[in-house]
Amino acid sequence: MSLVNLLGVRGGRRHFLLSLAEMFLFGAVTVAIFVIPALICASARSGAAGAPVDLSAGFAAMPWWLWALLIVAYLALVTVYWAPGRDERANAAEFWAFTVFFSLVMLYLLFVSWRYVASLPFWQRVGG
Repeated sequence: MSLVNLLGVRGGRRHFLLSLAEMFLFGAVTVAIFVIPALICASARSGAAGAPVDLSAGFAAMPWWLWALLIVAYLALVTVYWAPGRDERANAAEFWAFTVFFSLVMLYLLFVSWRYVASLPFWQRVGG
């Protein structure tokens, strides 16, 4: 039920590229689903009009029921949106697009974490 399938795109390579673009769009929506409530909680908690908003404090300030609601709603959205269709070629193209997207995200996170670890002094890196 993805946007690419709703547009009626056929063909392996074009379907793959559009599905990959759709993965990045869906990733942005995913970030928005969790970051917007955290920003609201952080701004409500800080109280001061000119104070900077701390996103990690916003995540910590979110009540457990809001976390549960967001996670259940997100899982329902993923289940309905990415359910496989009857077209095997489209399913294969979406699978490979997801695999490439997931690999790129993991490589980016590995790069960012490596950059952070490399910025630490040697004795903190080796656990001393």
